[in-house]
Amino acid sequence: MKTNIKISAYAICAACVCFMLHFALSFITNIYYQIGFGFCAGIFLASLGESYIHQYIGHAKAKVHAVWRRHPRAFMVLIIGFFLHHVVHHGKTYREGYLEQFGESLDPNAVDTWAPEAFYRLFDAKDQAYVRKAMPAERIVEELHKADYGLGAVSTVAFACLMLPLVAVVFVVAPFWMALSAALPMLIIFPMMSDFIHRHMMHLPQDGVVVVRHDSSPSWLVGTPYMQALERWHWMHHEYIYCNYNLFVLADFFRGVNRTPSPKDRQKMATEGLILDDGGWSWMPFKRQSKLSK
Repeated sequence: MKTNIKISAYAICAACVCFMLHFALSFITNIYYQIGFGFCAGIFLASLGESYIHQYIGHAKAKVHAVWRRHPRAFMVLIIGFFLHHVVHHGKTYREGYLEQFGESLDPNAVDTWAPEAFYRLFDAKDQAYVRKAMPAERIVEELHKADYGLGAVSTVAFACLMLPLVAVVFVVAPFWMALSAALPMLIIFPMMSDFIHRHMMHLPQDGVVVVRHDSSPSWLVGTPYMQALERWHWMHHEYIYCNYNLFVLADFFRGVNRTPSPKDRQKMATEGLILDDGGWSWMPFKRQSKLSK
């Protein structure tokens, strides 16, 4: 009963906030102001969505994915996303270092063999028959390959759809042109972070000889000071997991879930080959304090 009352209170508060925002935004009548404001808001919301979705789906806590596993028919897409990102990308590959996806003790064939049974172990015995039928071993391996073992999304379109609830709220709250200009960066920037930035430009050597993972990787961008700073930011996420969720670095600062590396972290980064002297971009992972690093 208390839980229902709490949920109802949150729903009422959310409705009131939406109404107030709709009322306030209705005073912006100039179409150019609407487009400009909407685009800026969309960039921030894309970063905010990336931070929350990465945290609460990509690294869902045990209580959350326990609910998903009890209802596999409804939450299979989220379970696959959690498995590929949290279990495979963080838990199985890149265990020997930030720049080594498989390392000396692991190879893709070993992961292909391990993955199906590891996926099935997520579910209770009563759901095993359904899960094995819905997700046969061959399909799990196929999903692994599509996502480059968790480096990207299985489907960019499906990944972008995670933002649709927030996009729907934007269209309810804001005038049409403002909502449209906000929706575009939300539906483009958010999936691009996973399927382009992370898949093609993260976890790569920075020693001046840029080794790209795919021929389509933009080598001219991989070795830039900004990308070197972003690598250090993402290194902290791999080291501690529950921080630094953004690759479009903005909302993590706002939420206070960014973590500042300690001297020991910096030493380990340098040992693993990450460049610390980046010509001015060190502010991004190093200077902003948060509740996680105090």
